[in-house]
Amino acid sequence: MNKQSLLTDLKWVFVLMISIAIGNIFMNFFEQTSMNVWIARSIGCTVCVLSNYLIHKYILK
Repeated sequence: MNKQSLLTDLKWVFVLMISIAIGNIFMNFFEQTSMNVWIARSIGCTVCVLSNYLIHKYILK
């Protein structure tokens, strides 16, 4: 296995863990309100995807 490939894969895993954590924070916040649980989960998913995109575009580039 190539060392550069391993580092790239580790960066992706690290970014995914961070974006999932951010998405969970937003999901937990919106679940505490009187909002439908599926809307809160979709907001958490959207925040997860957006944070993954922004971290990859602006920090890893």
